[in-house]
Amino acid sequence: EISHHYGQEKFDKFGLSMLTIHNELYCKKLLFLLPKQVHPKQYHKKKTETFFILFGKIELTIIKNNNIVFKKHLKTGETFTIKPYEIHKFVCKSNKGSVIEELSTYSSVSDSFYVDKKINNNLERKTFISL
Repeated sequence: EISHHYGQEKFDKFGLSMLTIHNELYCKKLLFLLPKQVHPKQYHKKKTETFFILFGKIELTIIKNNNIVFKKHLKTGETFTIKPYEIHKFVCKSNKGSVIEELSTYSSVSDSFYVDKKINNNLERKTFISL
């Protein structure tokens, strides 16, 4: 899956690429970020997810009531768990890109809610590649 939140022409700034493996109980994703690439503010109503940084560095931000409540640089080997309704965004801070392994409870496309309504309304914000 390739997420290009604000269109393909802005993919190098906003978006990510991912591989997803899931069943009815859990989900595993590998998230690939280019240098300085941003994954915009979003939250999930059902899903709890844990990020394992496999390569590089990211800056993870958690927002509540429009205020930053947590901001941390995570590097290779570090983890962080994001709970339902926690608004979060992350940015690649490594000049060689970053790879995040995400393990979560069941994942559904309908359980991702972006703070910027332009992203939610963009029906062409994802490209799927079937292997």
